[in-house]
Amino acid sequence: MSKGRLTREYILDQGFEQASIQGLESLTIGSLASACDMSKSGLFAHFQSRDNLQIAVLEHAAEVFRSRVIQPVRRQQHPSQGEKLTALLHAWLAWNQSFAGRCMFLDAWTSAQEGAVQQAARQLVRFWLDYLARQVVQGQEQGEWRGDLDPWRAVYRLYGLYLGDQVFGALGLCQDAGQHFWPEVEALLASWRAH
Repeated sequence: MSKGRLTREYILDQGFEQASIQGLESLTIGSLASACDMSKSGLFAHFQSRDNLQIAVLEHAAEVFRSRVIQPVRRQQHPSQGEKLTALLHAWLAWNQSFAGRCMFLDAWTSAQEGAVQQAARQLVRFWLDYLARQVVQGQEQGEWRGDLDPWRAVYRLYGLYLGDQVFGALGLCQDAGQHFWPEVEALLASWRAH
């Protein structure tokens, strides 16, 4: 790998760490240059704008998400689609713990500003929703879940549970996903089962 590529990877790793702790909005050319012990002009040469920097960090975060959440679950053998989906949910919740209870993608998307960064965040969230919907369809194709189950309604309910867990955690109402999240997930998956 070239020196320029290694430098860019280092910058993105540092940007990911900063955004994980302080949120994506905290990322500026200046703040990241300081964290990387670089000049602002040196960092600017890599990205040309704050928006480009934030988008690059979001894309880097998406790659980290795939490597920490999707790929490990894909490599495992699961006796059922329900167990695979449960493993994905466990990995998803563990991923979010690295953001002090806040999802970087949702933070970027729900920012007061509207622009290229928010559009990039929406695309990354949509990728994940599409992936979850494919898991539901696979469960239907395997005969595990009802054929009349609407995959998008299923994902809507599943994502609602995830968002509820995030809100309750942020408000200090529930620090243990076993208290509300997992019982609700189990009830939801049971309602999907083919009889």
